[in-house]
Amino acid sequence: MKKLLLLISVFALFACSKNIEDVEQQNVPTGFLKQVKDSNLGGIVAYDYFYSGTKLLKIVGGDQIKKYSYLENLIISIEVYDTAQNLFSKETFEYNSNSDLVATKTLYYSYNLGYRTELIYNLDGTVLINNFSGNLISQDAFSFLNKLYFSNNEVTKSEININSNISTIYYEYDLSINPMNQVIGYSKLNLHRFNGVLISQFHQIGNLHNCNKVIIDDPNESGIVDYDYSYNTNGKPSYISSDGNETTIFDLGYYQYIYQE
Repeated sequence: MKKLLLLISVFALFACSKNIEDVEQQNVPTGFLKQVKDSNLGGIVAYDYFYSGTKLLKIVGGDQIKKYSYLENLIISIEVYDTAQNLFSKETFEYNSNSDLVATKTLYYSYNLGYRTELIYNLDGTVLINNFSGNLISQDAFSFLNKLYFSNNEVTKSEININSNISTIYYEYDLSINPMNQVIGYSKLNLHRFNGVLISQFHQIGNLHNCNKVIIDDPNESGIVDYDYSYNTNGKPSYISSDGNETTIFDLGYYQYIYQE
């Protein structure tokens, strides 16, 4: 579980308290996510979304620019830059002939850290994710195994095996529309976001819907986190918060979602 929490803390490094000024047009399609406001860091941080058609180009805010690159309709890399245009991290994604995600690599340049995954699709519908760690050059040290279970095209259970110590996380969903499900290629990365990281991109961890409950069954830390939603007239979340009773790292403050009208 400690390695699981370490991965979450690495993602938390992305968020800071100052927004980046950007004069480009966002070109947000009608009904698409335009801005997310995050209250997790002792203040409100706004993240602006930029598009080319229905493809996501970048997210700007919190002293970072996160840029997305495509090959046809598949996202093949995500690069994170600071305000001085220094490359902080880069994620790359590989797919098979069916456009299924089969491998990922994540490099953190300032820390000389690298992580790699290999995904195996089983005949019973589950997905095995082998995780490796290392540096910027090679990532060959086996770290942990994760097994994902599905129902109605959503991940409902994740079994994380670290040195034969198994942590199980269960996910439940509402019936509303996920804010990012219209973005080309975005849902292909959901398996990567479920890989030991509860919230890696503003809680958008469903393929079609939104997670409203997480049940954590771990030898060292267990608990239940409930998420409260407010919705707009189009059935999409406009406001998300936890119920305020949790005491684990999995808690949210709140997120506000603003869409293009």
